[in-house]
Amino acid sequence: MTSLKSHQPRARWMRLGTAQILKRFHFCERSLVVSCSAWLPLIGGIEPKTVLPRFSWQNAQTAHELRERIFELRYPNRDMNEEGADRPLVAVFDELRNAPSALAFFSALASVLLPAMRDAYEQYLSYSDALADAPTHRFLALALEEKREQIEALGTWASQESARHPDDRAPTARWVSALQERLSALGGVGTDHAPPDLASGPLPGGHPYSVPTVPARDEQYHR
Repeated sequence: MTSLKSHQPRARWMRLGTAQILKRFHFCERSLVVSCSAWLPLIGGIEPKTVLPRFSWQNAQTAHELRERIFELRYPNRDMNEEGADRPLVAVFDELRNAPSALAFFSALASVLLPAMRDAYEQYLSYSDALADAPTHRFLALALEEKREQIEALGTWASQESARHPDDRAPTARWVSALQERLSALGGVGTDHAPPDLASGPLPGGHPYSVPTVPARDEQYHR
């Protein structure tokens, strides 16, 4: 089968294997859940602080469904604790935890990471067979709608944060641009091939994550 050649996108995508692609999605979703949960004490605004956990729950549900589907497809590697060839890609998603500010955190999600997942899900749904892979289509179609909702909300929060903290705009733009460049160098999330094994360190301008001693609070509660 590997000797067969085709210029059709679906044929190229099928060479990677459905379960391997879903495993990549699973680890990206898991990284998003961990980062969003970690950032809750650093976010002051009431709306994002209360709505972001719902987004984390949605993404956790998607990650769970992906994991179960991988096992249904009898993926040869049953160890779901190792990213394998997708480690460089997951490392880029993990960089979200080191965002230098709340504005950078919201902006990175709204303009880089969530759109990458949205595009990958759209590509998967367009290439795969809706009948043969019906279980995956059912939950990924829902996940796609949730990603669109998340992108809209996070874009609004980023705009609000930018208005409140104009000094954060320039460093945010540089950090988010560096994140996008690194993701693009790996080919995005995609479904066509595994990302290249590129060594990478922390993004310039990021702040190593640490749990704050004093959590952020909404300004309306300040006296």
